[in-house]
Amino acid sequence: MTKRGTTLKRKSAAPQGRGALTMELSLARRMPAEWERHEATWIAWPHHEPDWPGKLAPIPWVYAEIVRALSEFERVEILCHNDAVAANARLLLSAHGVMNKPEQYRQNIAPYDRVFEKTVSNMQEVAARGGNIILMTDAKGADEATIESLVTIVLPDMAATFTPMVYAVPVQLLAYHTAVVMGTDVDQPRNLAKSVTVE
Repeated sequence: MTKRGTTLKRKSAAPQGRGALTMELSLARRMPAEWERHEATWIAWPHHEPDWPGKLAPIPWVYAEIVRALSEFERVEILCHNDAVAANARLLLSAHGVMNKPEQYRQNIAPYDRVFEKTVSNMQEVAARGGNIILMTDAKGADEATIESLVTIVLPDMAATFTPMVYAVPVQLLAYHTAVVMGTDVDQPRNLAKSVTVE
């Protein structure tokens, strides 16, 4: 951008100094274009109804047809949420004439927890900026969290329905005691910072 013969430089959005993210160039990977030669195509088998509101029933049939078409030319790697999803996928693939052969397709069990993945991403952002992390999770989350935390509070394993209510108690207590230690009026909070994560 120029203004009367001078060049204006925009400030980089990348973090600078302490906490700046760097990448070792030897670890860089290149994603091939879809038309380039590659070993296999990876897809995630549909199973989560909220991803397909009111439309999930026919979607696995469509995916089976996609795998049938692709497997004639290359191997298809299918990510399945659990064994039940994998069994259902095998049944549908068989109905579409796709043989259960490793050169045609392979299934990979890959359980996925959307909330946990987003939380870990937020933790990585805090750590990159030099912040301290207090992690409240269950035993499985504590094992899978790759970010070092100042304190890890392990809560009991429970049904996902109850976690928002149970986890709110220690979070509220932490917020309350932090405010008391800082000498702020807990009954009249001021200057609340709001953070927005854009997906």
